[in-house]
Order: sequence, then structure tokens, then C-alpha cells
Amino acid sequence: MFDRWPGAQVDNFGPLWRLEHAAPAEALSQLATPHDRALIAAVLDVLPALTTRAAGTAGLAEEDQQAWVQRAQRLATAVAEALRG
Repeated sequence: MFDRWPGAQVDNFGPLWRLEHAAPAEALSQLATPHDRALIAAVLDVLPALTTRAAGTAGLAEEDQQAWVQRAQRLATAVAEALRG
């Protein structure tokens, strides 16, 4: 789906790319095209809702569900700010 894979890291499962709320601008700078930036924006737009559903499906305790959703929201907010900035 990416025009050019943004990451250079690899783990036991294959290539990976880290997008963390602590330094989203650095990670986003690796996105080569407007299409790639739009793809990430679209994924992050639905991430909090997907996290809510996944945490519930996994049967996590309410406190753990909320923690995962809050992390997803922080990441989505940080990335949206970095994309604007």
C-alpha cells in the first residue's frame, strides 16, 4: 500500500516501521509521497475506534481497554499535529 516502505528496521516477522507519539515528525519524515502521508492519516483517523473494538474483543479489563484507547488517541493526535506542522 505504501509507494515506498518508510522503515529500514527488520524483526523476526519482516520489515517494520515505528510510528510513536514521542517523535512522530521524525517517523513521518520517512514517508516519501503525499499518498503515503494520506495513507497514514487515514489509518490514524480510525485507529481509536479500532482499538476500542479490538480491546473489547480481546476481553481486556475495562481499565486496560481505556489505556489502549488513550494510547491510540495520543498517537493519532501527535501524528495529526506533526502532519500539520
